[in-house]
Amino acid sequence: MIASFMNRKTAIRFAQGLILSLGVALLVALVVLSP
Repeated sequence: MIASFMNRKTAIRFAQGLILSLGVALLVALVVLSP
């Protein structure tokens, strides 16, 4: 019961971190590729 709860929280946190890192990577790419 506790394991599934922690797993869900971890999955949500992992997804948020993934989206955040993707957004940062996109911003960095835009800054680097812009003339």
